[in-house]
Amino acid sequence: MEKELELVVFYIIFANVIINILMITTNTALKYHYFETYKVMLDLYEYSTPELVRLLGSRFKDYRLRRNLTQKEVAKLTCVGLTTIHKFESGSARNLSLGTFLLLLKAVGRINALDDLLPDLPPSPYLMKNEKTVQRIRHPKNT
Repeated sequence: MEKELELVVFYIIFANVIINILMITTNTALKYHYFETYKVMLDLYEYSTPELVRLLGSRFKDYRLRRNLTQKEVAKLTCVGLTTIHKFESGSARNLSLGTFLLLLKAVGRINALDDLLPDLPPSPYLMKNEKTVQRIRHPKNT
């Protein structure tokens, strides 16, 4: 039991040291290689927008390959340019429109993942209006 605990502590310290080293380095390709290899999750708030686009492009490529689709086939399915798909997957695209990204998600069968991204929220009791029925005011009859 004590050896297992020591091993867990060692792995936690090792992972923290590697993460700190990678956060200092400017080589983002090295960061992505390490994180993809060892499945270390970082807080996504630490990434810049271009780094997030690069990460999504890499993941998109994995999904495309698992569906046995070529870039040319995806381009044909989505009417998105082959160059755009290549740049997105290789990480050289600095930005990608939301519409294009949605088309690419459809091509690899991951459009339903949007429910995980922004699920429907239950109605908020704070935002619900207290709907009162308007009651007629009766004036006394003047006789």
